[in-house]
Amino acid sequence: MTTLPLNDIPPKKVYWLPSDKEERRRLNRQHRLVLSGSGGRHIHAPIDTNSIDSVLEAGTGSGIWLEEVAQQLPEKVELIGIDLSTNLFPQSPAPNVSFRKQSLLDLPREWANKFDLIHQRLLVAGLRNEEWHAALSQYYRALKPGGWVQLYEIFSWEGCGPALEKMNQMVVQLYESRGIRGTWGSDGTIFKRYAEAAGFTDIRVTWAGWLAGKWAGEEGQVGAENLVEFIKACKTPILKAGGFGMVTDSEEFDGILQEVEKELDTRSGTWHRCVIVCGRKPLQVQSRL
Repeated sequence: MTTLPLNDIPPKKVYWLPSDKEERRRLNRQHRLVLSGSGGRHIHAPIDTNSIDSVLEAGTGSGIWLEEVAQQLPEKVELIGIDLSTNLFPQSPAPNVSFRKQSLLDLPREWANKFDLIHQRLLVAGLRNEEWHAALSQYYRALKPGGWVQLYEIFSWEGCGPALEKMNQMVVQLYESRGIRGTWGSDGTIFKRYAEAAGFTDIRVTWAGWLAGKWAGEEGQVGAENLVEFIKACKTPILKAGGFGMVTDSEEFDGILQEVEKELDTRSGTWHRCVIVCGRKPLQVQSRL
């Protein structure tokens, strides 16, 4: 296993999801949902893969995206995954793949102009409002001129029944209580503004997503299970925050969750709407860098 030095970074308290074997399984299953809902593509940025020398994944989690991308690129390509927790990192990555405990808000100075592609996925629950600007600025600095950033984020839950809508409102309140944006508007403009403010050009916003519920067959069932597991992980922080006026105790939360599971079994139309944002660092970098 290729090992890079670990930074002594304290856990990021804004993020509450677990970092254990069950979470690794959930993330890997969710990865399959992401791929099936976005044409099976790992790379959405319009980059010539033959020209890639180095790739960074920020918030790599279990590292499954990075490992699969490594299989699609020449062995000479260097691929690095970073995260605040090492618990989910693969144990035996390929020789050209390495994982590092590292904050995406403070990338190493020596990474300036290093990467051809930087990928970030599913961090809407991990970045505070003001940290989006910092993250995109770090990616801009670390990309080569002409390099691409690629973001894939859950935008909203669509087609919710009454119980799931109530649960969604609690999750939004949980986000906002931790300084995380709970809603994103309707058209993805905010992500484009983040990228523009960091200096990116040629910004492209597209849409993807995955289904949740028995109505959508096997994939929908997996999507429903993934959603229920995410909600269960939100239970403790929601209750510790007082329930936001919507639940008072564990029993009441579990009752709503049971209704959510019934809805996912009996009604159709529920899905995760996701946004994909790609932006290019100009070939001629402004002097502000």
